[in-house]
Amino acid sequence: MEQLLLAQVRGGDTDRFSYSVAYVNSDKDSLVGDFETLGIPVHCLSSGSRPWPLAVRSLLARERFDIVHVHSPLVASVVRVASATMRDRPLLVYTEHNSWAPYGIPTRWANRLTYRLDDAQFAVSRAAWESVPARLRSRLEVLSHGIDVEAVGRNRGHRDESRRFMEVSADEVVIGTVANFRPEKNYDGLLRVAARVLETNDGVRFVSIGQGPLQTEIERLHESMGLGDGFLILGAQPDAPRLMAAFDVFVLASHVEGLPVAFMEARALGLPRGGHRSRWAHRPRGGRHRRHPRTTRLRRPARRRSGARRGLTGASQAVGGRVGRPSRRRRCRPRCRSGRTALPGSPRRPLMCGIAGVLDPGATGRAEQARELVEADGAAHGPSGPRRFRYLGR
Repeated sequence: MEQLLLAQVRGGDTDRFSYSVAYVNSDKDSLVGDFETLGIPVHCLSSGSRPWPLAVRSLLARERFDIVHVHSPLVASVVRVASATMRDRPLLVYTEHNSWAPYGIPTRWANRLTYRLDDAQFAVSRAAWESVPARLRSRLEVLSHGIDVEAVGRNRGHRDESRRFMEVSADEVVIGTVANFRPEKNYDGLLRVAARVLETNDGVRFVSIGQGPLQTEIERLHESMGLGDGFLILGAQPDAPRLMAAFDVFVLASHVEGLPVAFMEARALGLPRGGHRSRWAHRPRGGRHRRHPRTTRLRRPARRRSGARRGLTGASQAVGGRVGRPSRRRRCRPRCRSGRTALPGSPRRPLMCGIAGVLDPGATGRAEQARELVEADGAAHGPSGPRRFRYLGR
């Protein structure tokens, strides 16, 4: 989302508009230098001794903005209430970047109770629009964001440089992800899949780029699983697309997404892309919110389901995928196109379906490497055994 703000400012009409940027979490300052280089004032709302909601009210009163565009549901709730107490109230614009599924209960209710105070509202994808309660969608429009495809594509020339930075050899297959350390990004599932892949493939290296509140916890899990250099956690990086050029396969393990910028960047780089398949579809039906799979498991621990419901990855939903009504009587595990079981494990658990590569015709070299991984995996487990990889064609 921060990269989208930077792109918006770079492409904005500076003759008609004067931009300022404010953020809450003081540790998410990786792009502050880029904004300041463009001459954009940056305000950290949690840098002082006052709580950040009071800092929001003070900033609005001091700067007297004409338009305030908010990109986070909890911050939007505070801005709506703060602006309502002002005599010269700014126009409020809110962008829904994610599905409501991963929002906590306080955030969801604060957003719901203040939602109608906005002057304009946008959702970045149809999936994000559908996650909003039906009675609140009257002014919500779908406005799909994009990236500068040519600018991102030019990073392909930095492949060798980026691989040297990661200290990976030319013959290693790099499977990378770009995602913040948050519950909905499913890093624990990605680590489990990485452990299985690394058991039988010495020439594979996993790489993670991102930051977030769960980073320390994920690093402890990484250490406890003994992944070592097989899974590199690079943390926040100012130029992620440049490092993504070193990837051979891009994977996004998220339970749910709105419109994943990293997924679009991977496509612009011509990378084979993979995602997560969950037992539960996240698409709301009948205007009602459907629970996040982890929440459903906690609320119904004793209920046994007869089979595995099938859904699409959040990334697939974001780029136009549709989720049909799941079968209630299916008594088998999720299966890939060939009919073989996609991943071993109890059907009661939402497991990752390996690295489901969707290979681009332009990525010939990477496609061949990915195909070899798939064939080697099939040879290791036999024609009827579990498969960690699925080749979906060119």
